[in-house]
Amino acid sequence: SVSVRRVLIEKGFQYFKTSKGLGIGAGSSRARLVKEGGVGRNHITNLHNFWLELLCEGGLVVLGILGFISCRFLVDLFKIWQKDLEKRNETSMLMLGALGLFIGVVSLSSAVYFLPVYLFLGVLVSRVSLLRK
Repeated sequence: SVSVRRVLIEKGFQYFKTSKGLGIGAGSSRARLVKEGGVGRNHITNLHNFWLELLCEGGLVVLGILGFISCRFLVDLFKIWQKDLEKRNETSMLMLGALGLFIGVVSLSSAVYFLPVYLFLGVLVSRVSLLRK
């Protein structure tokens, strides 16, 4: 499993390098892995790393934008947590959930198709917007 993940990571960075940082296009990493016959004994055709998938398919621009937005949510939540004692429990819960999500999607084959990711991001956006006011 570790050696298969290492090969998948290497292939992801290889695809990224061939795109010269612009990305190979949405869904193209899976298409290329399918064309190459997959990786390992089970012929895995997903990179199994959401952030690497964003990097190789969307390039530096997409990864940078989503990385900035993710960090911005965490910083906003931390500022709210520092200022408002009444909202500490809620902001703590949202910060831990967001950190768990941003770290946890590393192991998903593709978080793009995983509905709970979007549900949590929707809750996060709405709560941060309301908590700022």
